[in-house]
Amino acid sequence: MMAIRRNPAPIEMSALTEGASSSTERMVRFSIAPVPGNQWVWRTFGLDGQLRAHGVALNRKQAAALVIRDIIGLAAAPLSNPSLGRPTKAA
Repeated sequence: MMAIRRNPAPIEMSALTEGASSSTERMVRFSIAPVPGNQWVWRTFGLDGQLRAHGVALNRKQAAALVIRDIIGLAAAPLSNPSLGRPTKAA
């Protein structure tokens, strides 16, 4: 019996990240597609269409994880103030 291999389709979607207020919402578009050599290329784009981040992963799950990491990093950017969230020492 011959095995049939399906050619996986590229994934292209958009994700909306929401900050503390609705005025800080940001749209991110991303794509994940197979490339020769059994690898996957991933890209994220900003609202203006500019490439934000990209890379090559060994499998589709890893590519999806890297896209999610980039999107979460974008959502957490307003919270990246180093003075916030640090415990203070008592005098």
